[in-house]
Amino acid sequence: MRTKKKGSKAQESNSSKPATDIASPQNAPQTDDWIRVVAYAVLAWLVVWGAWQRVESCDRWPSTYHIMRQYMSALRARDIYLAIMPSSQQSEKEQIYYQQVSREEVYEPPINESITALAYLVIGKESPSVSTYFSTLVWLAGGAVLFLIVRQLTKNPIAQMAAVGFYMNSPLGLIVSRTFQPEPLMIATFLLALWLVLRSGYPTTWRRVLWLGTACGMLLLAKPGFMLFPLCAAFTGLGLAEVGIKRLLSEPYWYAYGILCALPSLFWIQVVCPQQQGVSFLPALLWDMSLWGQWIQYLEDYYGWTTLLFVILGIVLASSDRWRWIYLGLLAGYMVFVIATNYRSMSHTYYCAVLIPLVSICLCPLIDGLFQLTKRKAHATIGIMLLAVWLTQIGFSAGPEIQSYYAPLSELEYAAIGHAVGVGGNVVAITEDYARGLKYHSYLDAKHWPHGGDIKLQRAAGEEIESYTTRLENFRTDGATHFIVILTERVHGEQEILQYLAEKYTISSTVNGKYVIFDLNKPKADQE
Repeated sequence: MRTKKKGSKAQESNSSKPATDIASPQNAPQTDDWIRVVAYAVLAWLVVWGAWQRVESCDRWPSTYHIMRQYMSALRARDIYLAIMPSSQQSEKEQIYYQQVSREEVYEPPINESITALAYLVIGKESPSVSTYFSTLVWLAGGAVLFLIVRQLTKNPIAQMAAVGFYMNSPLGLIVSRTFQPEPLMIATFLLALWLVLRSGYPTTWRRVLWLGTACGMLLLAKPGFMLFPLCAAFTGLGLAEVGIKRLLSEPYWYAYGILCALPSLFWIQVVCPQQQGVSFLPALLWDMSLWGQWIQYLEDYYGWTTLLFVILGIVLASSDRWRWIYLGLLAGYMVFVIATNYRSMSHTYYCAVLIPLVSICLCPLIDGLFQLTKRKAHATIGIMLLAVWLTQIGFSAGPEIQSYYAPLSELEYAAIGHAVGVGGNVVAITEDYARGLKYHSYLDAKHWPHGGDIKLQRAAGEEIESYTTRLENFRTDGATHFIVILTERVHGEQEILQYLAEKYTISSTVNGKYVIFDLNKPKADQE
C-alpha cells in the first residue's frame, strides 16, 4: 500500500473540499455551546427560585414542622444572646429568665444559634426568623460545592443543572431551611467534605490521609455523626474504583480515614455533650413493619418512589465504571445510617434530609444516560425545559408545611400565663411542643409531661415505667409549682392525669378553650 507524502496532491484535494464539509466538524461544539447556555440559564433560574422560596414570608415563625426542634434552636439562641448582652440592656423579664430558667441542652455545635444571637444584638431584639437568611446562604454555598462535585462526575451541563436544581428545590430542603434547624449546615459541610475526597483522590500516603481524614471529621461536626456513613461509604467507593478491593483492605489508609472521620463526632457525643445519647437504635424495632412502612411513606412524601427508582436505575445502567461505586456507596451509606438510627430515622421526618445531597448527586447518571440518546439540539432543549418545569414545581408540595404556622395561643395569652405563674416559674405542662413554647413565649422553666409516644419508647428501651402519680410527685419534688394544660388534640389521650389534677388541685387560671393552670401548691384537701 502506497502512502501519500506530505504536500501531495491528495492532501491538496482534501483541502479543496467544499466549505460545508470543512465546517461540519464544528457543528457539534456549537450545539454543545447552545445546550450549555440553555442549561446554565435554567440552573440560574432554579437557584434564584429555590432561594426565594426560602426567604419569602419567613418572618412568620414557627411553622408546624417539628415545632419542638424549632423552639429548641430559638431557646439556645436566646441563651447565647442573653449571655453576651450586657445586663444593663436586659429587661427585667430577661434578667429573671437568665438567672432562673434552665439552659436549653446543646446537641451539636451551636453555630446557627450563635450567628442568630449576634444578629439579635444588631437588630436589638429576638427574631428567630433571622436564622432563615443564614440557612439560605449556607444552602447556596452548599449548592456551589455541589456544582463543583457534579462537574467532576460529569461534563454534561444538563446533568449538572438537574443535580443542583433538585438540591435547591427539593421539598424537604425548603422545609428544613425555613425552620431554624442545623440540617442546612450539616448538608453543606458534608458536600464540602465529599468534594475534598473527590478532589484529592484516594490517599496513598500518610500525609494525605491524615489531613483529609481530619478535615472531613471536623466538617462532620456540624451535626455529629449524621453524615459519617454516606461519606465513608463514598470514600470506600472511590477506593474500590482507584486501587481495588484487595489493596483497599490490605493497606491502613482506608481504616485510618474512617477512624479520623469518626473521632471528632465521638468526642463530641461522649465527652462534650453526653446528653446527646438519646435512643436511636433499638434492635427490637428492626422487625417492626409498621415503622418500616412509616419510613417508606416519608420517602414517598418528600422524594417520590418513582424518582428514587429511576435514580437507582440510572446508576445501574448508565453510570461510568469510574464513578459507579461512589454512587452506590452514597446510597449504601444512607441505608446503614437508617439501620444504625432505626427508631429516629423511621419516626422523625427530618432524618430523611440526609438523602437530599445523595439523591441530587445520584441524578447525574440518569440524566447523562437520557441525554446521550438525544442528538438533536431541539430535542435536548425541549428536554431541558421539561426538567426545568419539574424542578420548579417539586417544591410546591412543601407548601402546606411551609405556610402553616403553629400558634395554639396568642402572644397576649402566653404573656398572661407568664404573669399568672410568675416569670421564671418552674412548671410542668401538657402541650404539642414538649413545653418549649411556654418556655420561649412565657419565659417559664417549663418541663414536658411525657405523652404516649414517649412512654412507648421508654418501654422499647427497657426502661421502667412509673405511674402518673409518681411522675407528678417527682416533678413537684424538682420544684414544679404549676401544671399547665394547653387545650389541643393531645388532651384526649391524657384523661387520667387531667381527672387526677381536677380532683386534687385548684385551678389558678383558665381561659375557656385555650388553657388551664393547676396550682400544685394548693391541693383541694388543704382548702377543705
